[in-house]
Amino acid sequence: MLLRAYLLSAVAVTVTAFCDSEAAAKKIPPPSLASLAGAWLGGSDGGLEYFRLELRENGTGHLAVQYLPGNPAVAYSITSTSLSGYAVTFSVKPIDADAEPIFLRGEANSYRLSLKVGGTNGHWDRSLLLEHDSAVKERIRSVEDRASKIAKSARLEANKTMQPTR
Repeated sequence: MLLRAYLLSAVAVTVTAFCDSEAAAKKIPPPSLASLAGAWLGGSDGGLEYFRLELRENGTGHLAVQYLPGNPAVAYSITSTSLSGYAVTFSVKPIDADAEPIFLRGEANSYRLSLKVGGTNGHWDRSLLLEHDSAVKERIRSVEDRASKIAKSARLEANKTMQPTR
């Protein structure tokens, strides 16, 4: 009986290891301009700046950046997008007079943009993570739905404890 359990465990470990190596071997393919088309949202690693990047299939588009909470966003034009494998570089041109010149480049796949943004003067840069607009909205909807259910459950529990006992 012990030998049988040992053999079953060994088979399970082997199958799991094989499945894990199969999954690891399947990489997300490099992006195309078409897979990057759409709206992307996200913030900097410091949490102050927030970005919305809209790209067309030809690699052009717009970028809106709110550098500080409560301040108005500034706009940029994306005049072109260059891809080399997973590496992506955007040519960024200020639209608004008060928008400083910036660079935007990093790694991309069709699910996430992991970028560096900074002033072209070299005085600052930040890491930035952008996700598809639809994915961000779905995540917000999911956590809000769950939070709403928790709050409803807590209200019901509170009401039960406030009911007089007989």
